[in-house]
Amino acid sequence: MTALTLSCAYVADLLCGDPEWFPHPVRLIGRLTARGEALARPGRGSVRRDLISGAVLSASVVTFTVASTLIVLAAARWLHPSLGVTTDVVLAWTALATGSLLTEARQVLQALDDHDLVRARHRLARNRRP
Repeated sequence: MTALTLSCAYVADLLCGDPEWFPHPVRLIGRLTARGEALARPGRGSVRRDLISGAVLSASVVTFTVASTLIVLAAARWLHPSLGVTTDVVLAWTALATGSLLTEARQVLQALDDHDLVRARHRLARNRRP
């Protein structure tokens, strides 16, 4: 990744944040992890079994994430160099969270300024209610 790619991703993050409609990789990784946890059924066996299943799940999710990222990047570069650069920028953009973190932090701070701890806790958990 070049400095130009990272700079473009950073500007995109500041301008766009993390739109809810965009299939954000972290959300997809979270869903994959949740499904893996459901299959592992933690708490229904020994502590050792839970530890091993958790380690296998973690290794599997990381391996799948890295492998799929490398495949997507290789395919994009193979199709066209410009598509490869664009894919680099988009994936780097999704890895950053400066814009969204600033927005969320402002909302938590505003709730604290208003002495509304319930709203601050909800905002900290990124819960849209209260």
